[in-house]
Amino acid sequence: MKGLIYYLLISESDRRGILSQYWADKVAVVWTSVDVHTVQDDFNEDEQASSLSEEQAQSILQRVFDKHDATSEGITSGELALLE
Repeated sequence: MKGLIYYLLISESDRRGILSQYWADKVAVVWTSVDVHTVQDDFNEDEQASSLSEEQAQSILQRVFDKHDATSEGITSGELALLE
């Protein structure tokens, strides 16, 4: 909590600097429940509607968040920089 209070008390430019420094060697891959439905639909081309409920898609996202390590799949900031 002490860190959060400090973060709120410093200037916006200092906050941006802190965040820029933290994320300098990191990449955030953002998935939504819509992405989960899209991937699932790709595997079930014969079905007209997604067989996953919104709650199931959100549960899948939560499990991925809790258990998946993207670096084990070779996703690194260096490799993503090569794509630019």
